[in-house]
Amino acid sequence: VVSSVYAFKKGNVDGVWGFIDPLQNLDVIGKIGENPGAGGWVGDGVNLRTYDATIRRNANICYGDPDGSNPFDLSGYTGSGTIGDLTGLGSHSATCNGNDLIISEYVHVDASTDQRAIEIYNPTAYAISLLGYKIQIYNNGSSTVSTTIDLTTNATLASHDVWVLSSTNISDVTEDQISTSLNFDGNDVVALVRGGDDGENYTGAECDNWATGPTGSD
Repeated sequence: VVSSVYAFKKGNVDGVWGFIDPLQNLDVIGKIGENPGAGGWVGDGVNLRTYDATIRRNANICYGDPDGSNPFDLSGYTGSGTIGDLTGLGSHSATCNGNDLIISEYVHVDASTDQRAIEIYNPTAYAISLLGYKIQIYNNGSSTVSTTIDLTTNATLASHDVWVLSSTNISDVTEDQISTSLNFDGNDVVALVRGGDDGENYTGAECDNWATGPTGSD
């Protein structure tokens, strides 16, 4: 069971929700603790894979796969048969409402361009502050996090909008954030998480002046 709770911070009157939860996975690509080998995880059909591939969340998927323990499930994705396909990166939309951010597109290119990109989508009816949201990478079957990338903390993601995190500048794509630490292969797990205490404790509201926002479970 995955739940989401948001809260207004004191003095926040712009309608942006901020989290008060401890660290938790929101969406995981891959199986934590498993190394599928150099070819990465493969779903049904040759285009659904994590190595030299682009996979996009289907428009009817608005909840992430948070546990990272089940075998990789690509049933909620559509894969591209073209390596390095960036069509639609930065423009995801959905036909439903969810309760927290999800990974909406994954790009891995192992050619000379060495491109990596993760598109994050806000399927909720609310703008969400990116404070405390992170991408974490588990390398080569490790059960412990190898790399943590904090999303830009002074930004908010509007309802039904996307945030593109890239390893480098990509032609014809507007990146919201670039990090050279976004370095994963097809056999590495990529997880979207929020909360935790990397330099700050996010386990409680800032003050008594707060009102709970939307909650949900999947």
